[in-house]
Amino acid sequence: MDIAIVGAGAATVALLDTLAATAAQPGDLTVFEPSAHPWRGRPYGPDLDTVLVNAPPALMSIRHHDRGHYAAWLGERAPAHLDGLLGQPLVPRALYGHYLRHTAETALAALRERGWHVRVHAARVTAMAASADRLRLRAEDGHVHQADHVALCVGAGTPHDHYGLGAAPGFVADPYPLARTLEQVPAESSVAVIGSGLTAVDVVVSLAARGHTGPIRLVSRSGLLPHVWQRPLDHRHGT
Repeated sequence: MDIAIVGAGAATVALLDTLAATAAQPGDLTVFEPSAHPWRGRPYGPDLDTVLVNAPPALMSIRHHDRGHYAAWLGERAPAHLDGLLGQPLVPRALYGHYLRHTAETALAALRERGWHVRVHAARVTAMAASADRLRLRAEDGHVHQADHVALCVGAGTPHDHYGLGAAPGFVADPYPLARTLEQVPAESSVAVIGSGLTAVDVVVSLAARGHTGPIRLVSRSGLLPHVWQRPLDHRHGT
């Protein structure tokens, strides 16, 4: 069996981890990923420490049947990232990216030990078509690959420029990694963020951590901020 996976983010890590645990027979596995930081996906690459995972460890395990897998990997690192209000660790996303990479590399090593031929091809897939009873993929470097099964794990992609601002000075279509984009923002400048979701929160928190002094405005149709995780409170009512 020849399997091809397009993309190497968190979904692929989960697939590899499951494949390593359940595949009965060896086969060929090729992962296509052009990024210099495979296994992390767009959200979990190297970035500022202010860009945090926004959920507790039990919800971030790569294994759906083992909610403690990620927490076990964190181990002694967890107390250093304990959130006082939530009572659980919220780590920088780059650190979670290390977890994803470790899980992927462990799964690939297990597959190789069981006779799988594993390859990571550092190129973007540009075309795919059915050929007889197989699927034919073409990469941007000209490489052609045929597979019995193909999994598309390409994520949501980068943000669209809905308002045609791409050529406007000072406009940033994709803020990540914030370590790169915020270097271009003067501390005293006025900043407008389109949207009020988690990305907007990342931008505002990271600007504040860098000592930004200019006004920051979130422009949103709903005006709603993301919901807040908090520690459950023990309320007792008298009779």
